[in-house]
Amino acid sequence: MKKRIQRNSPLSFWDSVFITGALLIVVYLLKHIWPFGSANVAYGDMAQGTLPVIYHIYDWLHGEKALLFDWYSGLGISMAASYTVTPFDLFLYLFRREHLIYALGVLVWLKSVTAAFTARLSFENMFPKAPTIWKLLFSVSYALSTYAMTYYTNFAWLDFVILFPLLLWGVKRLMDENKPILYTVCYAVGLYLSFYQGYMITLAVFFLGGLYLLMAVKKEDKPQRTVLFGASTIVGALLSCVHSLPFALLSLSTQRFSNNMDNAESGGAILSILKTTKLDLITYKLFLVVGLEFAAAFALLFLLRSLRAKKIRQAVFVGGGVIIMFSQVLLENTNVFWHGGKYIQFPMRFFYSSVFFLFCLALAYLEQYGETLRPFTGKVPKIIDAVIILLLSAAFLYLLLSLHFYYAFVLGLAVTMLSMQQNKKFMRLLCTVLVLAECLGIAYNGIANTEEKTRARTLYLSDSYVNYCREATELDLSTSALGRVKNPDTSLNTNYPFLTKTQALSNWTHFIPSYLQRTSCALGYSGQYTRLLDSGGTIFSDTLLGMEKAVARNTYRMAAGYTLLEKGENFSVYQNDYALPLGLTADQAILDDLTENKEDDEMKEARFDTQNALYRMFGKTEEDLIVYADSAGKEAERIVLESSTKESVTFRYTAGKNEILYLNAYNFKKSQETVVKVNGEYIETPFYKHLNYCRYPSDAVNGILELGSFQEGETVEIQVMRTSKYDLQTGTVQLGYLSLDKWDALRNNQMKLSDLNRSKTGLSFDYENTDGSRYLFLPISYDSGWKATVNGEACQVEKALGAYLAVELPAGSGHVALRHTTPGQGVGVALSLVGLLGVGLLLLWRKRDYRINRKAALFVFVPFVLVYAAAILVVYVASFLMYVKFLLPILVNKLKKPF
Repeated sequence: MKKRIQRNSPLSFWDSVFITGALLIVVYLLKHIWPFGSANVAYGDMAQGTLPVIYHIYDWLHGEKALLFDWYSGLGISMAASYTVTPFDLFLYLFRREHLIYALGVLVWLKSVTAAFTARLSFENMFPKAPTIWKLLFSVSYALSTYAMTYYTNFAWLDFVILFPLLLWGVKRLMDENKPILYTVCYAVGLYLSFYQGYMITLAVFFLGGLYLLMAVKKEDKPQRTVLFGASTIVGALLSCVHSLPFALLSLSTQRFSNNMDNAESGGAILSILKTTKLDLITYKLFLVVGLEFAAAFALLFLLRSLRAKKIRQAVFVGGGVIIMFSQVLLENTNVFWHGGKYIQFPMRFFYSSVFFLFCLALAYLEQYGETLRPFTGKVPKIIDAVIILLLSAAFLYLLLSLHFYYAFVLGLAVTMLSMQQNKKFMRLLCTVLVLAECLGIAYNGIANTEEKTRARTLYLSDSYVNYCREATELDLSTSALGRVKNPDTSLNTNYPFLTKTQALSNWTHFIPSYLQRTSCALGYSGQYTRLLDSGGTIFSDTLLGMEKAVARNTYRMAAGYTLLEKGENFSVYQNDYALPLGLTADQAILDDLTENKEDDEMKEARFDTQNALYRMFGKTEEDLIVYADSAGKEAERIVLESSTKESVTFRYTAGKNEILYLNAYNFKKSQETVVKVNGEYIETPFYKHLNYCRYPSDAVNGILELGSFQEGETVEIQVMRTSKYDLQTGTVQLGYLSLDKWDALRNNQMKLSDLNRSKTGLSFDYENTDGSRYLFLPISYDSGWKATVNGEACQVEKALGAYLAVELPAGSGHVALRHTTPGQGVGVALSLVGLLGVGLLLLWRKRDYRINRKAALFVFVPFVLVYAAAILVVYVASFLMYVKFLLPILVNKLKKPF
């Protein structure tokens, strides 16, 4: 006799998995996505951010590199915060390296069906008496929600779509059944996966768990549950530290976090966030609500019927929960609180938690009140009701097909309310068709979004650079052990080093140290938000950072100092004729920070002076390398400022022997439409896919601009122009020439190195020092994880120039070994062991039913209530009042205007 499958057995949940997977397969078929065609799911951040890191994971899985450190990108960086490996990544083994872009489609499918499974599993255990059909529909709707199908390009966020149902089930289990282990483990996994998203699920757990504790838990149990809730949270956080601590330490040092802190005004970060009152994102945020109309109808009825039955606590939980999780749609300051202070694009990154919570409210209503309702049209014959419902349903489907999602949302609410007046079979059949049709529409619109993949403004976000990188790697990009490649026209996109397996400065993993980006900017290289770019700099800074070769489109005007080595169909490789082997040394001045106590404009203004100071330091000379004049009155030999007006600045330069001409316009903005001409011809500044582009600065060309090299004695006219709309005289133009004949000073001050070897996380070499104790400069990105030994004895690794490495080497000869370990990893392992001990204590405490002295527990419960109330007041009440203050004058002015 076959054993009957229990109702809450995972084996009974495969319908959710099957339907979710089948709907996505239909989308893949319709869009010819691999394996049903040659298309892929990558665009936006997935193409330029996630895919390169997938290459990193792939290379690690195949034993080619370390997991938590990468030599290719950003001059050697820690990868602890860039990606967290999950079991899904094992599927990469099934693909060849050149086909990894297709692997993303498979992984999106796998993660989506897994999200449907965890949602269904949680629904079955949280709401066992709710109708099975709605648990099925809501689990599919959750996995294929607008959030999941549009934000999937931020690949790691799908892990939280999978995790959050289990986490919220864990919270409910802790509060209702006094069982904390599921919550503890899920919270630990969340923090382990991402410090950033971990912050958001912490807010969700705090606000929703706190509200449930205050409104739904018995009065006599509240103090004990508070203690258990807090203890479980602490144990979960400790468990995650093996990865979350390094992740957090790296995140806090990054340009991304610095941008958040810089956003705070003098009144403080909280006040700055509260002042973030704007309405321009509401339409975009409302789009994320599409697909929730059926659940919203049930949640609304839940609130109304709770109030009608005078179940005040239940009504407060329903209404309060909706406010907590959905007010961010209207209140941008509350939304910013949930993002930690600032974000760029992708509002409401936590919204998977809001979606799942609304489905939970809907199922709680259905479990308590059922599916049928007849308060509105009781005197109308059911057949008329049915015809009206079918007409509205047809209109709903039409609006979905025509992508009018907002109108479809309103109609969906009406259809749900009206269909509840019919019999269950009619309602279930109708809603099943509508819900699954909407899920299919949302998935079709979101996956491989055609508009986003082809929009001219964001072409550089597309996946085509993968083919460019493949073509570039067919050329000879080989360098020395610490040699770098430069892509000055950024035609390979920012993260090309991961694909081409070449070492470079360029990086966009979001988690580079802020000091690395600032120092690169001080040297004249370009940057864009958290991007570190190859474009810009001078031949001297290229040499300093070990750039031995450059690769660019054949149409690119390559900078002077580089010689063509090889030309392919679309790309060419060049050699830096002035590259030097590793070995530049300096005195203690190398420990000075190039950016310390300098504002951005001040730092950019000093770019030529910075290069001169570094040349004097490394060359042990009193001469300057770059001679420059500016439009503010600074004069220089052979450079004459001929005119300076609001619309143009004109210089005349008489070329010397072996010189390169550079321009630095440090306080110009890309919106000012500035162009540069040399002898009447525009200087092109192409970037990404923007060919024949001439405006300076731009998104990816905003550092020092190379203007060319000229014959000795040639007279050159340089014009900087813009429309009269923007006054040129509000900015400063610097023009300078660099002498290539001064390289001997650098060559003569090099330490001799030999047997240079680079391992996955280290570097070793022999040295011969004839000049006494000196600091050896190593163009490697600094972090505290670097350790060094000289002749077997520990040696301090110093931060050079504020961003790179330096090691003090005594006179004589010897052997140096450097090794990188992830900062915080040792402490993280120790704390995780403490977390394991905490789990053991929780299990022991379980034998006493987690009992605790009530009076002792009150010392935790009362402060928790006070903190919870304060958080609600700041994040929600104060945010709402700031919006009232913002909108009231606007409404008054509107009312004053005559009709």
